[in-house]
Amino acid sequence: MVPGWNQIPLFSNRFEGYYFFIWHPWQGVAPPAANSILGPNDTAMLAVLEASLPAMNQQVADSMVRARNAPLPGPDLPGSKRFWRVKVDPDVDTDSDGSPDWAEFEIVARGTGMLVPGVTGDPFNPDTNGDGIPDGEQLDADGDGTPDAKDADASDNTAYFPLGPVPRYAMFPITNASPPADALQALQINDKGRVLYENGTWCGGAWTPLVAPTQLNYAGYPQTAFGVSINDNDVILGNSSQQVGPLANEFASVRCFWNTPAADPQLVKSNNNLGSGYAGWLSSSLAFHGDTYQPQLSNDNRFTAHFCHWQAGPNGTIGKEIFESAVWTLPAGGQPLSTHAPIESSILFHGPGVSWGYTVPRDAGGSENGERKGQVLAPDPLPELPFIPYNVVSAAGGLMAFPRASSEQSPQALIDGHWQASDLYKGAFDMASDGTAVGSSGSDGTAPILLNGKWLGIGRTAPGVTTPWDDATVTLLDTTPGGWILAGRGNTVPQFEHAILLPIKVAGKPEDEVLASEATGVDEFSIGSPTPGTSVQDRIWVMAPLTEGQTRFTLKAPLNSETSLKLKGHDLRFDGATEKILTDKENPVTIESRSSNEATRDVFLELSLGGTPSATQPLGVKIMKDRIVRVRPFLVIKRSVVPDPANPGQHLLVTNPPDVVPSASQLQTYLNAVFRPQLNTTFVVEAPVSLQLEWDANGNGSLDPTDLVTVGPEQQGMMDLAAPYQADADIKVFFLGTEKKIYLNTAWGLANRDAQSCWVVGDSAGSHPRTHYQVMQTTAHEIGHLLVGYGHPDAKGPNADKGLTPLPGTDHKQRLMHSGEGLGFAVGTTVIDGLRGHRLVKGEWDEAEKWMFEHVDK
Repeated sequence: MVPGWNQIPLFSNRFEGYYFFIWHPWQGVAPPAANSILGPNDTAMLAVLEASLPAMNQQVADSMVRARNAPLPGPDLPGSKRFWRVKVDPDVDTDSDGSPDWAEFEIVARGTGMLVPGVTGDPFNPDTNGDGIPDGEQLDADGDGTPDAKDADASDNTAYFPLGPVPRYAMFPITNASPPADALQALQINDKGRVLYENGTWCGGAWTPLVAPTQLNYAGYPQTAFGVSINDNDVILGNSSQQVGPLANEFASVRCFWNTPAADPQLVKSNNNLGSGYAGWLSSSLAFHGDTYQPQLSNDNRFTAHFCHWQAGPNGTIGKEIFESAVWTLPAGGQPLSTHAPIESSILFHGPGVSWGYTVPRDAGGSENGERKGQVLAPDPLPELPFIPYNVVSAAGGLMAFPRASSEQSPQALIDGHWQASDLYKGAFDMASDGTAVGSSGSDGTAPILLNGKWLGIGRTAPGVTTPWDDATVTLLDTTPGGWILAGRGNTVPQFEHAILLPIKVAGKPEDEVLASEATGVDEFSIGSPTPGTSVQDRIWVMAPLTEGQTRFTLKAPLNSETSLKLKGHDLRFDGATEKILTDKENPVTIESRSSNEATRDVFLELSLGGTPSATQPLGVKIMKDRIVRVRPFLVIKRSVVPDPANPGQHLLVTNPPDVVPSASQLQTYLNAVFRPQLNTTFVVEAPVSLQLEWDANGNGSLDPTDLVTVGPEQQGMMDLAAPYQADADIKVFFLGTEKKIYLNTAWGLANRDAQSCWVVGDSAGSHPRTHYQVMQTTAHEIGHLLVGYGHPDAKGPNADKGLTPLPGTDHKQRLMHSGEGLGFAVGTTVIDGLRGHRLVKGEWDEAEKWMFEHVDK
């Protein structure tokens, strides 16, 4: 090294995608202890460092020459300062445990945030207590009760809803044919999927007009009863008029209700000690849905209105007395009259276990004096809100208060008895019970929906949406606890074009829960990434076997007997039939293809709701050919000539067989549990063949390829010896007896796609003895490289080989192609290192199809 290094306190530069920072400590520092076990990433980094040292040395030498020829810098001006700008990636998670580095540093600094004793924040150790569970699942940086690995935002304690599978939406336009062209504004959707209009309801493709019989009519008034709110039991609250005097124009606005959408309306009336009265129509009601002014009818049939009484006034006139504001409860079980109880006039809306409205500051004379403040009762009064809430949602054990859709204020979450602004939910005006929120169109896209902490426009959440439902005039109006969404479009108000969005989730069922729980043939995983890739097309995907077998899954959606969903698809069969009707919230389904067309291909499921076809395509199906892949295992017994310690000058022949190798039947069962449900591929593992040779040409004890994609001489020697036994093999697996790992002692396995071969350490010797299960999983992983390509989704760095389907923002450890670095799995009290999941995603299905078409379809 040139002497100039002694004059440079910090050297930094970039070489081949790595930033190297080398500093001079000015004092002697003992070299760190050597780490004999390096992962592939560390090995690659060190190789670049060693190769770049001559260039670094030359740069330092050149710097010294320039320094000698440069004039001395002038003194700094008095009071001058130097500023540095540092760009930080908040998502960096060095140890891949699910807790970002900044959160782990913060947890250490303040000493809080550990959900499990013994777990500490360490950004370089994924399992500080060694229990086989990643620390990110046992740390909680923001203290909201949701572990960092499951938290949509680890820095926002108002984002307490845990991450989960995200839905995709089927959109069903409500056409002018049903309801009729003169239907009035759509107001609300309930959790049965029923849409309330002012003059009727739409559900499952059927229009039901609201009945307005003659007993509610009065002369000269064109409309006698119209709906304003519907609850999840299909009870409808409405407005009507009651004639209160003998003359035609002596009428009053009152509330009415329909016990069912097809029933006759009834007036809301009651008796108290002042006599018979009605629920008056309060013109001061605040907005509940969108920015329209409507009250809310709770699921237990409560709403707020004045108790009004009409009586004869002076000279025969009709007078009105408003006795009190009240919470009214509609009659049930044959009760002829509604009941009511006095309340403060500020309470306007009612939900499950919570009511809300505003407080009214008054002077000594009882007149309003000051600005109204938001109020929530749950059931006791909570602290004031900075706005009058138009909706309060109780979900996951917490409360979230929302301002009006047009408000610029953030929703407020109740945290430790106080309201706290929620940055994550800013722009939302309503929320489902799983934390999914709907917002106003704006910078987050058209008709944005908040899914797992990310705002996505309708083009992402409702894939395949077409004109006119993809234009900028589409807005979201309402959502329900189960996730139904009401949408409208058009530049005029009210909007006369409406559609409903049905959230659909799919969960796969594994062939073998014990061996491969993530291998299901369903990819609902990819859409959890902000960048799922072009092959996914923002859809949920299901693999359908072409001629043999079935894929089992559960379709989850807020369905019922009145809003049933029909599945259909070209060449597809569901539970043996050409179509299937779903009516439950969780529906078991089997899917297969019975077609004379043997080509693997992608199709979309055809969805309809009561005869109304979906305008979107949330579910894709990959029909895959039935294939048989033959695997030939080779047991490679390592031969070594070593000095004979008992006879100087003499040598001994030592053999090392692989002694942790699964049997052919064990390996076949495991590979089929992993690949058959996902790729419709059956593996046949032939009887193993033993090979004995001195393959360690350089004597370092490790199998060394030329590089990760080129067959080296040591590999070639095994392949040459195996040639007589591989004629019928699609894939060759060499199990090695060796005291060191592969590739400079860094890897348990290695694959070469062109050679259709894998090399796997199958030895219990060395410092890391293996189990049969670990060897089988490494084998499946290396076979996965043959099928889907090189690289690992968890690879780090801007130029790292992340594989063909990286899916940032998802839990990589569920995937078969995870590198295995830093992962552990607890079996009883024993932690097994390096285990990963078994999931293959849609992008990998496609790559596997290409490889098998070339190498298996011969």
